Amino acid sequence: MARDRSRPGGRAAGAGGLFEPLRLARETPPSRLTLAAAFAEALASFRAGRFAEAAGAFAALAGVDGVSRRDAERAERYRAEPPPEGWDGVTTLESK
Repeated sequence: MARDRSRPGGRAAGAGGLFEPLRLARETPPSRLTLAAAFAEALASFRAGRFAEAAGAFAALAGVDGVSRRDAERAERYRAEPPPEGWDGVTTLESK
């Protein structure tokens, strides 16, 4: 399941994907598949710059998913102070 795309600070290009492995669909509990689908929708909203929508979707998952809690906070920050024009949906890491 895709979790994020990021690049090291100071670089304009070279994004890498962050993924959480899931078992084969037939071996994965239905609740986990539902979470993965909802997270994918929230992430798509985030990458499209629909930060209020993304924040709400991530917040709905935050009680069962720590990454969603972090992403809800990040979407709220971007809603309040949007990223620069031409933002590509990639998180630039500022520290290790």
